[in-house]
Amino acid sequence: MYISIKKMYATLYMRHSEFMSELHKMKLTRKEFAELAEIPLPTVIGWGATRKNKTVKKVPDWVQPFLNLQKEVTELRITLNRVLTSLPTK
Repeated sequence: MYISIKKMYATLYMRHSEFMSELHKMKLTRKEFAELAEIPLPTVIGWGATRKNKTVKKVPDWVQPFLNLQKEVTELRITLNRVLTSLPTK
């Protein structure tokens, strides 16, 4: 069974629309994402942009795992907050 290069490439890299959708789901702006990732905002803004030679600057492959970890961290903070607020006070 053969997998087309195009199909394989699509699974390796996050599309710009997927990136923006994930940010929207996580209620993050591109500026907030840039601050979390400690990268310049213009870099993030450039993802998905078409250059003069008609190539599109791809979303880097580290972004998807980074977003997944951020989701987990957020869920853990929510859980921790619930546990801490349910503890009896002295």
